[in-house]
Amino acid sequence: MVELAQPIRDPGKAGGASGVLVYSVDATLPSGQNSVVVHPKVDLSNAPFRPGDQFEHKDAAFRIKVLKENEDGSYRIEVEVQPRKPGDAGDKNEDSGTSE
Repeated sequence: MVELAQPIRDPGKAGGASGVLVYSVDATLPSGQNSVVVHPKVDLSNAPFRPGDQFEHKDAAFRIKVLKENEDGSYRIEVEVQPRKPGDAGDKNEDSGTSE
């Protein structure tokens, strides 16, 4: 998942980081069981990716590059989908084509 990360504005305090937030959701886990994992650029306090940054992870079948911040505060990103290799984790859940 990719979404716009906006700073939290608190009167009297400086805002936080803005950019593109990358996270994954494990749909096999029940709600409340830490099914959401943030993939921070540096750490959780500096999680958003900014123009020029790139996200890659050995378990992700894609790569994300943040190209630029638009005037309206949105971001232009490039997503490259990488083909799965035989034996990847996703292969075990594929439909076998049988039915009951």
